[in-house]
Amino acid sequence: MVTRTVRQSSPSRVAVLGALIGAAPASEPSGAAIDSAVLANFPKNPHTSMSVSIVHDGRVVYAKGFGYRDDGTPDRFIAKDQNYYGLPFARARSGRMKADARTIYAIGSVSRQFTAAAILLLNERGRLRLDDAVAEYVPDVKTPNLTLRMLLNQRSGLPDMNTLAFMQRVRPLARRSDGTFDMQRVAKEIAALPRDFAPDANFEYSTSNYFVLGAIVERVAHEPLAAFFEENILRPLGMTRTAYGKPAAVDDVAIGYRLEEGGAIRRAYPWDLAWLGGAGALTSTVEDLARWNTALLSHRILTPASLAQMWRGADAGRGQGSYAMGWIEDALGSHRYLWHNGEVGGFHALNVIFPGDDLAFTLLANNQDERPEFLLPGIAALFFPVSGLDRILPRSGKVLVEASAAVGLGALAIAVVAIATLRRFIVGGIISALLALVLGFFLPTIAGFVWAGILALLPIAAYLAAVRFIPKVIAPPPKKARSR
Repeated sequence: MVTRTVRQSSPSRVAVLGALIGAAPASEPSGAAIDSAVLANFPKNPHTSMSVSIVHDGRVVYAKGFGYRDDGTPDRFIAKDQNYYGLPFARARSGRMKADARTIYAIGSVSRQFTAAAILLLNERGRLRLDDAVAEYVPDVKTPNLTLRMLLNQRSGLPDMNTLAFMQRVRPLARRSDGTFDMQRVAKEIAALPRDFAPDANFEYSTSNYFVLGAIVERVAHEPLAAFFEENILRPLGMTRTAYGKPAAVDDVAIGYRLEEGGAIRRAYPWDLAWLGGAGALTSTVEDLARWNTALLSHRILTPASLAQMWRGADAGRGQGSYAMGWIEDALGSHRYLWHNGEVGGFHALNVIFPGDDLAFTLLANNQDERPEFLLPGIAALFFPVSGLDRILPRSGKVLVEASAAVGLGALAIAVVAIATLRRFIVGGIISALLALVLGFFLPTIAGFVWAGILALLPIAAYLAAVRFIPKVIAPPPKKARSR
């Protein structure tokens, strides 16, 4: 990871300030401006990497890697971690290796975009329908009103297969000699699990939903899911460094890391990606995912009608956003966008599309505890105005809004108490109270909560100083009545 600190008026800071005051950023930012936006938000860790690609107006305008895809040997693993899958983790080369745009990462749940697209392709070809019962394709699912659409929208009630107990029991039974898995057998075992709720009664993010969808693709297409991906998506788009279950090449492959308690970077044991099937088996690069995003925006893979269905969110409830089909529907101000992230085996991936702005970007990191989501508003602000309030981040947005409101309302309360107690300079006190509210609410996303709280108190301090040091107007003494 790059350790350089971006100071003073770097392009990213200018973009942030410009967005706050409503100034429109340049339609096509320079590579240096994008570098600064990434580095300003990328934690300065010298051991791990992040690769970034951006698509705008149908073109790849940026593709670059930062930091180290491989920190070199000796390997140090998190003490409490275990090699649950029993996979080999040694590697031939021992030196540190830098990341670039061709570096291969595991993308985890971003794979679900491809599984959703596979189902929609089969729907376009008349091989299945989204409202078909899952039981038509997985007979062991004894729930006639559970549909493919409910799996896609994470509203099935199927419990999550991603537990140690399920993996240890089922994985040996379903594993083939070539390292692949009998997905129909795993789907049968998932179907036997007790339901968490009735179909379509609730939202629950579950690996099982997209694993079963992958098994359905295999049954309907009469070929392995990996082959369907290759023939219908990867090869037509030239995604030669994207693969199912393992990296597509042996060169330029990232190693996964995690943060240990205390902040030390340690290597993560690799996951058996093939076990995740349609829910998380793919590895890819930012260059290849830029090809994927470009194809979606230009309707090369899916028709506009299919794409509209894939990107139409269903309310997840409980403040969890709007889950579409392999994507989460959200908005940055008035700009609608779709996104999904993925965490697996020491990797963290994020893929984002702003359909109305013809903008998409991908961030892949080899530190699972990295948060590429934090870069989303800053990168978007390089292409269109983003206000301070709209810089709220996905998933953590509800928390940030509540915390920002707490800072702002706290400052306002202090000001109101001061005005009510002192009863002087009422107009000035009201102005300082409103200013404290605005600063307390908008600054946390820019300056952090501590500095926002301090700055929000400054107008109140100014008001108190005015009351303390500006003397009261002394009224003239009343005239004495003359005696007659």
